[in-house]
Amino acid sequence: YNVPCPAMYADENENKNGKLFNCVQRGHQNSLEAMPMFFVLLTFGGLQYPVAAAVLGVIYCIARYLYFTGYSTGDPAKRLTYG
Repeated sequence: YNVPCPAMYADENENKNGKLFNCVQRGHQNSLEAMPMFFVLLTFGGLQYPVAAAVLGVIYCIARYLYFTGYSTGDPAKRLTYG
């Protein structure tokens, strides 16, 4: 994407793939923002209900992957699908 460090986002006017890079970057940051709460809830839920927590944890990870795949396309209509 040709984005030099330490820039977090691409300038869409200077880079033809800037919008896609920004979508990928934002999708990644969105996942990082949700991770602490996910891990805390998964840990506490797993103490009482380990099998249910494991199953729901896998479902959540798959759903996050599908959301990220749709989000990184740059098309807002595909954010809730797998791209």
